[in-house]
Amino acid sequence: MWFSFTGLYHALQDAEVASEFYFPSTQPDAEKDYNKQCFFYRLKKPVKTFLSVWRLARTLNANHSKVVVFSQGIFSALLVFLLKRHVEVVAWAHEIDNYVARSGLLRGLNYLISDRYMGLRTSTVLVGSDQLFAKAQKQYPRKRVVNSCLPLSGDFYTALKTSTPSEPVAQVADAASPVRILFFGGITAYKGLHHLDEAIRRLPEGTLDIKIIGRGDLKTLAPELYARAQGKKDVVWVNRFASAEEVIEELNKTDMMFAMYDSVTATSLIDIANSTGVPVLASELAFFKTKIVDGVNGFIVNRDSLYSFLNEYKQISCPTRNQVMEHFVTSGVNNQCVDALLNNGVVRR
Repeated sequence: MWFSFTGLYHALQDAEVASEFYFPSTQPDAEKDYNKQCFFYRLKKPVKTFLSVWRLARTLNANHSKVVVFSQGIFSALLVFLLKRHVEVVAWAHEIDNYVARSGLLRGLNYLISDRYMGLRTSTVLVGSDQLFAKAQKQYPRKRVVNSCLPLSGDFYTALKTSTPSEPVAQVADAASPVRILFFGGITAYKGLHHLDEAIRRLPEGTLDIKIIGRGDLKTLAPELYARAQGKKDVVWVNRFASAEEVIEELNKTDMMFAMYDSVTATSLIDIANSTGVPVLASELAFFKTKIVDGVNGFIVNRDSLYSFLNEYKQISCPTRNQVMEHFVTSGVNNQCVDALLNNGVVRR
């Protein structure tokens, strides 16, 4: 959510929409971006965070009539509690249900309790997918629900706009070359690496060249991928957070991004990949079907058919990088996001 929040800042700036942003930071005095409008936020220091949120609420009460809270959790709920009644509250909901299953026990309960309170005070709920839109309408029947896609995340927006793109490696063409697959993000059960784990067990060595960038329990979730990474056979695992610049560099070397999720609410990963000309390999979830045109900017594949797809990949007619990028420019995710917010009166010029 943090990266999407910074992305929204850039999207509204480009569209010349008047708005003020206040960003959470562990070192607000050191921040140079975002007009230096930052407040201290760190869960390990709850007292200092509480005082910072309280001061932020005083500023908002004095200077604003509408506040959009682009987060969830106990301190977001606290901020809403501290806002006076003359301030209209709009909340962006990233999770609607299955809190514990998707986020773990403590974080899930944190989201659940805070959401229930914020729902009492919120006039409008923003969501980032058709699936969440339907759920939010059921959960908040008396609230106004607005469906607005997530903007391109702020770090990738900045990196793509300010850097000189390197020449991408040509997509795989000959039978001797392995199919290059990139996964990046937190390694959690619902993101589907176990499906790739099952597929690589059945494929001959050298068929795939997989790069995994992200932290998590890969050994438990995908033991074959972990073993091959340890043995340096077909899999490379970068077990740390990577910057946008690093990910973009890897995208320029890959044939597709892996997103065979078992569940999803909303994500900007598809737009990140497509902005560099990389198609996305995704499961048949409803959200992916709204973002991906099969064979144009990615591939929609049944999770049980992943092995067959990868085994036959070189016989498939695949889009070129230019075709994928043209689709991304045409779809204009940032423009879609801003238009939805403007058309529904959430912001105005």
